[in-house]
Amino acid sequence: PIDPDYPEQRIKYLLEDSGTNIILTNNKDSLKFNKETVFLDEDFYKYSIDNIDCISNSNQLAYVIYTSGSTGKPKGAMITQKGLVNYITWANKVYVQDEALDFALYSSISFDLTVTSIFTPLISGNKILVYGNDENEPLIRKVFKENKAGIVKLTPSHLSLIKDIDNSNSNIKRLILGGEDLKSELAQEVSQSFNNNIEIYNEYGPTETTVGCMIYKYDLNRDKETSIPIGKAADNVQIYIMDNKQEVLPVGIEGELYISGDGVAAGYLNRPELTAEKFMYNPYISSERMYRTGDLAKWMPDGNIEFLGRIDHQVKIRGYRIELGEIEKEIAKSGKVKETIVVARTDGDNQYLCAYVVLKEETDINEIQNHLSNELPGYMVPSAFVVLEEIPLTENGKVNINILPTPNESLDRGKGYEPPRNDLEERLVHIWEGILNIKKIGINTNLFEIGANSLNVMTFVSKLYTELNFRVPFKDIFDKPTIRSLSTFLENAKELLKDYTEDCIQLSSSTFSDKKLFCFPPAASLGIAYMGLAKHLEKYSVFSFNFIKSESRIKQYVNIIKEHQPEGPYTLVGYSAGGVLAFDVAKELNRQGYEVEDLILIDSTYRTDVEKNLLTEEEYKKELYDNFDLEKYKDLEKLVSDYLIDLIMKSYIYVQGTITNGRIDGNINYIKSVKEKDEENILLWAGATKKKFRIIQGFGTHMEMLSNLNPDILEKNAKVIDEVLSFETV
Repeated sequence: PIDPDYPEQRIKYLLEDSGTNIILTNNKDSLKFNKETVFLDEDFYKYSIDNIDCISNSNQLAYVIYTSGSTGKPKGAMITQKGLVNYITWANKVYVQDEALDFALYSSISFDLTVTSIFTPLISGNKILVYGNDENEPLIRKVFKENKAGIVKLTPSHLSLIKDIDNSNSNIKRLILGGEDLKSELAQEVSQSFNNNIEIYNEYGPTETTVGCMIYKYDLNRDKETSIPIGKAADNVQIYIMDNKQEVLPVGIEGELYISGDGVAAGYLNRPELTAEKFMYNPYISSERMYRTGDLAKWMPDGNIEFLGRIDHQVKIRGYRIELGEIEKEIAKSGKVKETIVVARTDGDNQYLCAYVVLKEETDINEIQNHLSNELPGYMVPSAFVVLEEIPLTENGKVNINILPTPNESLDRGKGYEPPRNDLEERLVHIWEGILNIKKIGINTNLFEIGANSLNVMTFVSKLYTELNFRVPFKDIFDKPTIRSLSTFLENAKELLKDYTEDCIQLSSSTFSDKKLFCFPPAASLGIAYMGLAKHLEKYSVFSFNFIKSESRIKQYVNIIKEHQPEGPYTLVGYSAGGVLAFDVAKELNRQGYEVEDLILIDSTYRTDVEKNLLTEEEYKKELYDNFDLEKYKDLEKLVSDYLIDLIMKSYIYVQGTITNGRIDGNINYIKSVKEKDEENILLWAGATKKKFRIIQGFGTHMEMLSNLNPDILEKNAKVIDEVLSFETV
């Protein structure tokens, strides 16, 4: 499997190294790789429906997964059919336990953590819940918020992103943790978010031994050490802890962990020397091979194994195994540095990569980052860079990692510092200084060079919405990594959204009379839907409302109306679903003792029932995105579309969950379209008023009546409204 988000050069290397002849994809960009391409969303009628001959056996390959390589190129671990079947059979027994529990699939297909979430439900009769990209927040939070899965596999880094969610009523029954060291404190926090009604399994296993080969079930009362043990061997797996002479070590003595059994890979594709170094025959079971992990571990008295770290220059970040040497070699290839060292650092629950560089000349770090982004997957690009005069060494000439400064300590607060220029930048700086615990962040400082990470970005997005009422897509923060670029982005967004963020917009002001019209938005639109109409209603001052998200919206509408017109009589207008809203506001005005002279309904349905099979908010969003093709928008337009889609979606939910009832003490004038409306439904409005009810024939179909695309129809309907109001005046 290859992640389509990988840089093009890396994809080319994987295709060539693996000898790929056919690409299965739904990505049209894959055509540029000059391989036979089968698009998974095409019509398959041209292919034969005959069963193919079965020529495989248990020792043939199931898949090849590439992991980071110390030589600067990734290496492909060859996983056999036997290894895969052994793992998923064991996973089914341990995790599913003959229960109906669906799995969440949200991680990259090139990550072997995903193997559990694909094959285990398929052999157990359960569903795979597939999650697509979400730029507003990390997908793992969406998985937990939607609360549809029964089992979720994730890394401890993922766990840090969901520990603040209230999971007390969650349907998730089991969490499978893998890929990184699991801390007891984090496991405890997550368990408590479930009211301790959750099973947490710590699964250990290198890619070379097929996903997972050891397991430990977390116990809140027992596990008080810093890290959770990695447990005991899975089915058909043998574990050894040996010294450098490959002699088995006793309980309590640390050594290197070796793995043998059905899950051991066939080796590395096209890398016979590395295969010979890492895969060897088992001296204790002659028919078996074993894999040398490079991990330090020791047996515990209770038969479990404790993970102690790495022997070599390899780390795991967010579950991905990374050879730091591969990153260092790629930094050197940029031609911008004399020396470099990359280390893994920890900030609370978060682990991140930090690159220390000695530059050849005055160089913008962004140039190095851009080079890495074009060559390496995102998880291998350091999130922090520190420029040094020289790399510190020990007396023995080795890099002295212990005295390397943290990104925070190395922040140059003098050189190039530019303070905030306006109120927005001051507020953005204040938020980021609180998140990163750093003072005096300049507006040109790259936030990711001083330690910002995915968890920080999620916190920032939340605070930005809480404090400034901006809902910015998660991804956009990575694209705009300085206060200056963020503030420019938000200022432009404010300008675009100014007609949408106000609850009430005055569309026109009349010098002919004091009469005001208050218009309410249809569900699939906003207050500006009345802009074209207002131009033709010169006798009146036209005010238009956007949908107010608050549950107290009806009283808020009334308060705003009274601000613009303290006393009645009032005239309200509602087109389509806006008629339902206008009617509810008219009732509230009457309840408070104010006179409503006219309610003008433009092709609005009298709602007798709550909509059956109401969609969830996420389902509404998806339908609206699909209908309006909003995925095509990028950056600023994407931010605007996200804001508007949220507004529209909430108005849909309100209208479709509303039943029209009661009566108003005012005239109802119904302007109907040329077709489509049910006459019986229109007549139901007659019972909704204590005064006059009139039906007036309007112009155009429902969608044409107020559309700027049909200016003649729009003008004719404006004249109808003017005649209605003139008639009432007479």
